[in-house]
Amino acid sequence: AALINQFRLCLAERLLTEMPDLQITEVALRSGFNDSSYFIKVFHAIKGMTPKQFRQLLKQAQNIL
Repeated sequence: AALINQFRLCLAERLLTEMPDLQITEVALRSGFNDSSYFIKVFHAIKGMTPKQFRQLLKQAQNIL
C-alpha cells in the first residue's frame, strides 16, 4: 500500500503543480484517492505539509523566479 500511495502522491504533486485551479478534492480523486481527507492526511504524513501548503509554497517560489 505504501508504494501505491507514493505513486499516487507523485501524480498528485504533478496535478497540484500543473493545474493550480483544480480543487484539492479533484486532485485527490484524479490521483486515486476516494476520500480527500485521507489524501490530505497521507500527503501531510509523507510531504510534511498539506496539499494547500504545497501549492502556496509553489506559488511563492514562482513569484521569486
